[in-house]
Amino acid sequence: MTKAVDEQKEWVRAFERGLHVLEAFDGGRNGLTLSEAAKKTGLSRATARRLLLTLAGMGYVKINGNVFELQPRILTLSHAFLSSVAMTDLMMPFMEQVIEGTIHISSSASVLDGTDVIFVCGVPAKGFVHTSMTVGLTFPAPLAATGRAMMSQLPVEEMDDILDRSTLSMLTPKTITDKGILREIILEAGRKGYATNDSGVDLTIKSVAVPIFDRKNHCVASISISCHNMDREISDLVDEFLPRLKEAATNLSLSYPKTTRRSV
Repeated sequence: MTKAVDEQKEWVRAFERGLHVLEAFDGGRNGLTLSEAAKKTGLSRATARRLLLTLAGMGYVKINGNVFELQPRILTLSHAFLSSVAMTDLMMPFMEQVIEGTIHISSSASVLDGTDVIFVCGVPAKGFVHTSMTVGLTFPAPLAATGRAMMSQLPVEEMDDILDRSTLSMLTPKTITDKGILREIILEAGRKGYATNDSGVDLTIKSVAVPIFDRKNHCVASISISCHNMDREISDLVDEFLPRLKEAATNLSLSYPKTTRRSV
């Protein structure tokens, strides 16, 4: 019997469906109706209803009229991961140093999650315009500077697999969705050691990102700066912040737990 067959026998379909229901709460607005949950997950209304009622009974969601709303208890599901690597405590001081003495510049840290990049912590900008990435926010990895920085450190076949499986859409008029062009951008990021994004995720944001490695030289995350001042050019941001980002990434790599097995 093959490993794939063995794993399939151990698969708990109901658990998978329950997680898909939780993922359907994508932050677009506060809550989902039963019909919306069924449509987003591809489940029948009856199945979606049973799963939502189960989640409600466990305190992860509450029922408000015909809308199901996430509850704070959902945060406990991420606590184990965040605590296991002390992600926020480890990265925050270095991220603060990267943007020290600046205005309109925020810093963020991200990890790869399948074909997406997920922001795990951030330091908001100072000044009239505040820029920061919300913890838990996700984007297709090939579209974000942080995702490109991490993908650039993967074996080419793994990078290509993420590109092939990614669903890309125009987030702004400057979003690049051509996978051939994105492949070259990511390969170039690998050669340069950093990645950029000029208004491709948000028209008001330009970003520069570098990878972070663990003690075994595996890329485990990325750290980035985002600028909300559209008068700044990407080249100027690279000149000013790339040395800071590289220094922070090096220090983070040296500080990363020796026992970690996490990789992207």
